[in-house]
Amino acid sequence: MEQHRGRTFVFELNEDWLPTPENINALPEPLRQYIHQLETLSDPARLVWQNMALKDQLEALLKKFVSSGLV
Repeated sequence: MEQHRGRTFVFELNEDWLPTPENINALPEPLRQYIHQLETLSDPARLVWQNMALKDQLEALLKKFVSSGLV
C-alpha cells in the first residue's frame, strides 16, 4: 500500500513481473512518473533504446535468414 498526496495505492508485484509497457502503465501514477524521469535522464538522446531495438531487429533477421536455409 502506498500513499501519495492523500491518495492510497495498492498494488502487488509478483516474482514473474516484467517491465512491459502494459505493466508499467498499470503502476500508480507517481511510480510511472518516476520511471519516466529515470528513463529520460539516463538516456536523453535515446541511444540506449535505439541500440537495443537494433539488436533485437538483427537477432530476428538472423533467425529468419538461418531458418530460410540459405546459410
